[in-house]
Amino acid sequence: GQQGGASVDILGQSDGYKPGATGAPNTTEFYTRLDYLGMRPATAHDKSRIQRYVGADRVDMYVRWRDCLEARGLQQTFMLGDLEVQATRAKKATPAKDIVLAYWGKLRGEIAQFLQCGEDVYSPAHPSYAKFFVLASLAIARISFLEHTVRYFLTETEIAWGVVWRYTCIWSENHLYRVHLESGAPFDRVLLAASVDRWAEERMTAIARDS
Repeated sequence: GQQGGASVDILGQSDGYKPGATGAPNTTEFYTRLDYLGMRPATAHDKSRIQRYVGADRVDMYVRWRDCLEARGLQQTFMLGDLEVQATRAKKATPAKDIVLAYWGKLRGEIAQFLQCGEDVYSPAHPSYAKFFVLASLAIARISFLEHTVRYFLTETEIAWGVVWRYTCIWSENHLYRVHLESGAPFDRVLLAASVDRWAEERMTAIARDS
């Protein structure tokens, strides 16, 4: 489809999906299997998408050790809310902050294009439109929350990027990967409400600060 003069690939053909294939952007699996951190490509299609966004199969292919305490073998334990976070040398590298933010921006932007293209399951005339409208809107809200959370910690606290990333990974595992997008979880409802608020930016930052 066309959106603002650019092609919107709702069939996922640019990532190798065949028409009607499970996991393409016009199937629910695209959202229920969404890789929020860009570190869990399960298929060649996933790797292709991440390649389009950041030029590598995973965001942690780009590493800047100087950004984090782990690089120097230091250990730090502190509390973020009620969650204890440790910064210790890990098996997986901490990805470069700019790459992570770029990944989120591209993923959020592409889903927004799907939502606005008005075609296939994203057409108001399609019987599944309401379902996909909610799935896409919630995915955008979740990604926006991650962006706001990271920016909050990096601008309002003295916490190092490596530690912020570890916290983001732990939080995402518990609240995003393990919580089905269609479950109507309370936190998801809060995010969705904030995302359509006229003060969306301020509300997302407030939720990030309090989470």
